[in-house]
Amino acid sequence: MRTIGNTPVDGEVRAVASGALPNGDPVVVNADGTVSVVGGGNLTSENYIGIAKGAAADGTSAVVQTGCSINDAQSGLTAGQAYYVQTDGTLGLTAADPSVLAGTAVSATKLIVKG
Repeated sequence: MRTIGNTPVDGEVRAVASGALPNGDPVVVNADGTVSVVGGGNLTSENYIGIAKGAAADGTSAVVQTGCSINDAQSGLTAGQAYYVQTDGTLGLTAADPSVLAGTAVSATKLIVKG
C-alpha cells in the first residue's frame, strides 16, 4: 500500500527499481526487496508481485499494481480471458513454466492484476 498525502491507496506498492521498469510490464520482487521486470530466468512461481504502474528508471522509486488493482496499460487483450506471465516478460493465454497467473482481462486494455 502506498499513500497519497495521508490517504492510503490499496492495491499498489512502492519499491526501488532494479533496472528500468516500463509501464505495464510484469514485475518480480528480488531477494533484496527491489523490483525488476520479468526476464532472464528470474520468474518463479512465488516472486511475481504485479504490473508496473508507470515507467521507473533504475534505482528510483517504482509503483507496482498488486492484487485486485486494474492495470490500464495493456493492449490486445480479450475480456474474460486469464493471462499468464511468460518467462520473457510478456503476457500470454497459456501458462509457461513456471505457471504464473498475471490476471484477468476486463477489456482490451485493462487487466485485473493477480499478485
